[in-house]
Amino acid sequence: MLELVGMKKYLTLAKLSFQQQLIYRGNILMYRFGEFANTIISFLILVVLYGTQETVRGYTLAEVITYITGVGIIDALSRTWVADEIERDVHQGRLSVYLLKPIRYFRLQLTYDLSRKQISSWFSVCTYLLVILFVRNYFILNTDVLRWVLFLTSVGCVILLRFLLLFMVGLFSFWLIRIGGVQFSFEVLLRIMSGSTLPLEFFPAALEATARLLPFAYMQYFSMQIYLGKISMLEAVKGLGVQLFWIAVLLLLVKFVWKKALRRYESVGI
Repeated sequence: MLELVGMKKYLTLAKLSFQQQLIYRGNILMYRFGEFANTIISFLILVVLYGTQETVRGYTLAEVITYITGVGIIDALSRTWVADEIERDVHQGRLSVYLLKPIRYFRLQLTYDLSRKQISSWFSVCTYLLVILFVRNYFILNTDVLRWVLFLTSVGCVILLRFLLLFMVGLFSFWLIRIGGVQFSFEVLLRIMSGSTLPLEFFPAALEATARLLPFAYMQYFSMQIYLGKISMLEAVKGLGVQLFWIAVLLLLVKFVWKKALRRYESVGI
């Protein structure tokens, strides 16, 4: 019974956050227009670069276009503003209010994040569906049901992985006055190492190897490897295991750093 009451509390917060995002519909639409134009221009550049070559680094032009489109959708679904929210909560004193309430801050931010992204994320998905319509002759539609199940499961893991990574970045707010520089640098690193720009095979061997040792390669890149059939079903299942491993590691790390951060918060009276 108590658990149901607790869940109702978070659902109410999610509803409020969702309604708040409806205020910015015009701004969201303009961002999506830029997203659409940027993607189409990228595809035109790829067509020129490929020329008469059938494959580059093991990818056909259709596979790269499908990859970039898919990565764009995953990026939209996993987009998070949690680091900005933590910075504001810490430096504007809102964290003190949350700590006095019967809610867990991590769950609160996860609830806000999942509800906040509903409007912008689904606008982005619609944008990429329009992109697919424009490049339908190059887009590869996977019809394997099992691969779709594995793909969607991996995307769910990507959403959580990205949230955890940016939550960690947000915790720098307890030690730094502003985290904008740290966040920007990390976002650039994440975009490159997760294969959000191009498949990892297009990068230098050392960079690709580094990405594969970290959780980054098991984000957008890994999900699209499943979708495109670049890895076997067994490799996909093993990869999902690696995603869950990194989620567990990051959860423990967040818990550890959060405790350290709270001690600092209380000692300096931020």
